[in-house]
Amino acid sequence: MGKQVVSREEFVMRIRAAVQARDSIPGNSDFVIIGRTDSAQVLGFDEALLRLKLAADAGADVCFIEGVKTEGQLRRTVDALAPKPVLVNVISGGLTPSFTYQEAEAIGAKVISKHSDFQTCLLCLIDI
Repeated sequence: MGKQVVSREEFVMRIRAAVQARDSIPGNSDFVIIGRTDSAQVLGFDEALLRLKLAADAGADVCFIEGVKTEGQLRRTVDALAPKPVLVNVISGGLTPSFTYQEAEAIGAKVISKHSDFQTCLLCLIDI
């Protein structure tokens, strides 16, 4: 896929830095730190799940594996990270199955980002 990922140590360091920066904002902050990893395509699903466990331990509020390929993988992610909320990203033509909101919620995902071909087209036009 041509993706490159940082080491586990760098990944955790970045999450900690984001958490520390958010927590240093006077008067509290509504910022939500999402621990996201693209490592499933490069290093395998188990490594991606381990990285998200580390992100959760480092203070990430929500966890997200890019490119969940099956319902079973999403279910494993939700179960392994509970009670931490899990985000699933559904893009038309992407690696992740086209879960409906109801299906993703039934599996346990708490944040569902769903993009249609129309939205993707609009995003492309904005970049032009």
